Amino acid sequence: MKDSKVCPACSDEMERSATTCPSCGKHLHRRFYLKASIVLAVLVIVKLATAPSAEQSSLALVNDIETLVNARADDGVDPKALHLVFAAPNDYTIIQRIYKERSVTGKIVEWRHEVREVVESGPNRYRVRTGNTDVALGAFVTINTRSSTEVAQLESLEAGDEIVFRGRIAGITKRHVDIESAILLGVPTY
Repeated sequence: MKDSKVCPACSDEMERSATTCPSCGKHLHRRFYLKASIVLAVLVIVKLATAPSAEQSSLALVNDIETLVNARADDGVDPKALHLVFAAPNDYTIIQRIYKERSVTGKIVEWRHEVREVVESGPNRYRVRTGNTDVALGAFVTINTRSSTEVAQLESLEAGDEIVFRGRIAGITKRHVDIESAILLGVPTY
C-alpha cells in the first residue's frame, strides 16, 4: 500500500488514516502533539532571537530617562480637560474619548498628584497609583528612580502624600492616565 503506515505494536500495515490497528486493536496516536511541540519550540526560538538584549533594554531606559530629564512638559495636555472627558458620569461618547486619548498619548506631562499606592515593580522602578480629584483624573505612574534618595522618597510615601513627576502618557485605562515612563521631580513637604 502506498498510502499506508505500520502499527508500532504488531508491525501490520494499515491505512494511513486509521486510528486503531485492525490486527491488534492498538490505539494509534497521531503525531499532533509532536508537531505542535516543534511549532511551539520554533516560535519560542524566534521570539528569543528577536527580543532585545538586557543591554539594549537598559540603554533604551537610560535614553528615555535622559529624554525626560531634558524635556519640557506639553502645555496642550490639560488635566481638567482630561477629567471632563474621562471621569464618570460625562456627556462624551466612546469615540470622543478614543480621539482624546489618541491626542494625548505620547505627550510629556509634569503633574503634581496625591499618592494612593506605591508598589516596587522592578529594580529602580516603582508603580505609583494616584487618586482622582474633582478636577483631575488619577494616574498609574511608572517611575524610574535615578538615585538612592529617590528610592528612599518613594518607599517612605504614605497614602495622601503628594509627588511631582514628569512622564510620557501611554494611554488612559480604568479612568486613570497611564504613564509608563516617568521621573520623580519631588515630594513636597508641608
